Amino acid sequence: MKKSIIINIISWLGISLLLFFYLERQLAFHYFYIEQFRLFRFNQDYALQLFSHPGGISEYIASFLIQYFIHPHIGPLIMTCLFLCIGIGVQNIWRKLSPNLEMPLAYLMPGILLLLADMDFNHHLEGILAYASVVWILNLYIRIRSPFIRIPFMAIASWLLFYFAGPAFEAVILCAIFYEFYTKSSFKWYSLLLLPLGIFPACWWYQTGLGGEARIVFSPDAYFNPRLVLQPIIYYAWGALLLIFILACLCGKFKGFKKKWMTYTSPILQIILAGWFLHNETKTYNSPTLYLVKELDYYARTEQWDKLLSAPLRSDKNAMHACFQNLALAQKGILADKALSLKQVGADGLWIAWNRSTTASTLLSDVYYAMGNVALAQRMAFEGMISSEWTVNPRLLTRLVKTNLIYGNHAVAGKYISMLEDTHAYKEQAVALKRFLNNDEAIDKDPELGFKRRCIAKTDGLAQIEGVPYDLLQIIASNPECKTAFEYLGIFCLMNKDIIPFNQLIETYHNAKGLSPMPVSFQEAIILAHEGDTAAWTRLGVTPQVAERFRTFKQTVLQNRGSAALPNKLHTGFGNTYWYYYMFKK
Repeated sequence: MKKSIIINIISWLGISLLLFFYLERQLAFHYFYIEQFRLFRFNQDYALQLFSHPGGISEYIASFLIQYFIHPHIGPLIMTCLFLCIGIGVQNIWRKLSPNLEMPLAYLMPGILLLLADMDFNHHLEGILAYASVVWILNLYIRIRSPFIRIPFMAIASWLLFYFAGPAFEAVILCAIFYEFYTKSSFKWYSLLLLPLGIFPACWWYQTGLGGEARIVFSPDAYFNPRLVLQPIIYYAWGALLLIFILACLCGKFKGFKKKWMTYTSPILQIILAGWFLHNETKTYNSPTLYLVKELDYYARTEQWDKLLSAPLRSDKNAMHACFQNLALAQKGILADKALSLKQVGADGLWIAWNRSTTASTLLSDVYYAMGNVALAQRMAFEGMISSEWTVNPRLLTRLVKTNLIYGNHAVAGKYISMLEDTHAYKEQAVALKRFLNNDEAIDKDPELGFKRRCIAKTDGLAQIEGVPYDLLQIIASNPECKTAFEYLGIFCLMNKDIIPFNQLIETYHNAKGLSPMPVSFQEAIILAHEGDTAAWTRLGVTPQVAERFRTFKQTVLQNRGSAALPNKLHTGFGNTYWYYYMFKK
């Protein structure tokens, strides 16, 4: 094996390892996140549905790959392999057209631009597959010596490429025409026929009305969410391929560097420059704020509540962060005890305002399901599904299965289960849920489904008609064992400093199982509501320890009345109490 080949293999291996670890560090949660937006199914109907339209094959392959992003390390590994495929393909084109000049920056830049474009979850992975297809078709094309064979090959390839990947066919046609004129082929003028011939299937598809908007049929817009404005970087990536192909042709007569040291120094500097460009632009295209939401979403989906709480939350300024934080506390059963001692934006951080996005809908579905509001959990799951580009989400489908089982809608639940059964990652869960179909007795006995069903026993299809707090009252009336409902409603009252409705709740349900043991913050609020009635403290569940602490708190207040240092003195020993919250926090 030649020395140059060994060096090339080692170089690509080194670049691939560095890229994999970089993507693992910078984008692992991004790949976990985008897995939720598709549902690859191992059945014939799904395949035929996609194969029936241009670009469907690449969408099928992309969805097949994305389903494995649910597993750690697989997303970065697949993206590294695709980068390697494109990079080696561009290198082979360059070396064929310009054998005396090494240009690693040209080999790496298309893949880097595509990686940056893919940092937006609205970008389609099939765009990267289409790009790789174009690169390797061009590799075949420039290796066919006879123009008599070369041009018909490109005509056929452009048709097949349109069916496989959509508008990517235009790039190979433009490169082919330039190549024929640059090499002064005897068929160069005939090569111009490639343009009308290659574009004919797309024109027919568009004229029949089957292809939708022209921008989807004829431009890279096809590889981005059609509801949104395309990011310019996708055009940069496709333009870079045309530019590199033209540049390779123009550099074909280059005879090499006169000084030998430049032969090795120039490629190394270019690789370093490419790495710097990727890292620098990652800061732009991988928004830290949005990436943190993806991380929190992953922890919520996998129920890693401790990791969620240890994340760098800005829960005093960001309602979504606060909502994730409070969901984690609720799932750990410590919302009432810990919420007021952590940074908060107020009651808005208990359940965020719905903005119709998939992320918000998913989070709200999780929150409502946790508090026992099955109807709103179901609604938000459905809204999250339809707001997604592919109107499907395996995580939310699972939620819809559970909510429909709880309501006894077995036919609907069975339909969703059948979809999940055809998947890789959710099949086991679907099979486990299938045993509840048409088996209400099993549902009633199940710790999760049965418990949630008891939460709707005295409700009338909760739909936030009178607000979430009213819904929580109905849930508590239906299932006084639902601790999470008590905690959400109680903390809502305390954050708003609504002591009267809070006291009414406690007076009615202080003996309920869901309030046993009585959360400390609730005990502190009980003392505020009945400050002069110590008998009520004992009756409503205040412990001697909390009562004694209040006496110390009150003594400190009286001793420092009128002092500007009072907040600081109280914060030292009572900063985590509701008394401090009530007096000093807005």
